[in-house]
Amino acid sequence: MCGREPGVDQPHHDFDYGKAATFAASNNVAVGGLFNARMTIEDMVGVVHVVSASLSIFGTQRINSEIASFKFIYQPWTQNPVGHPRLKINSPFPVGSFVGGNPMWVQLLFDLRSNTGEYTNKGTDPKTIANHISFERAGSRIGVSVATDDTGPHVVLNVYRNNAVPIFRQR
Repeated sequence: MCGREPGVDQPHHDFDYGKAATFAASNNVAVGGLFNARMTIEDMVGVVHVVSASLSIFGTQRINSEIASFKFIYQPWTQNPVGHPRLKINSPFPVGSFVGGNPMWVQLLFDLRSNTGEYTNKGTDPKTIANHISFERAGSRIGVSVATDDTGPHVVLNVYRNNAVPIFRQR
């Protein structure tokens, strides 16, 4: 009989009664942190700059691989744009009404982002070591979000495209 430890969401071991236990394929460990800041620049009236940075370390116990990841995201939020075009970016604005006369909101999405992943340990499995390549990616996300007012039944539709340019480093 083959099974998993009962009552555990993410098992630590695969086991087969009468045989030695092994690490489960899904046995992962992750730790990280997030920094998020909003700032204004005096010469850019009506724009709030949002910066997010995160650092995380992800490891698998089964093959002993570890990767450190650094992500950076910049979003300009235009509140009350001055001049032309008076386009609100990342800030929702009303565009009519939905069922029952509740307002509907649209949000134009835009950000710049980068993601760096550095393998601190490529693991012990010779079949997967070649696939563990440190990387750098940079790009943007653009799109649109449509939402109903949250006073009743609430619907949000996000449509966006990630435009990332991979820059791979073989090590």
